[in-house]
Amino acid sequence: MKQKTYCSFRFDRKKQVEARGYGNVEVQIRLSPSVRTYIKKKECTPKEWRTFSKSKELKLIMAKYESLALSIITSGVK
Repeated sequence: MKQKTYCSFRFDRKKQVEARGYGNVEVQIRLSPSVRTYIKKKECTPKEWRTFSKSKELKLIMAKYESLALSIITSGVK
């Protein structure tokens, strides 16, 4: 059985790369099926995103926010 994930990363969610040359890297946290929150982590170009998306730094950030989201969801805090 696949473990449920509450966090994911989004690059250029607002489609601004073409206008500005860079986009935002954001953590998307799903608190419930209809509630999502986004936290901006950094700005980067599409080339930098390809490198960052495979980095160890991203995995550490993901683990941190995944545990945070899980604790919020299990405690019932909204």
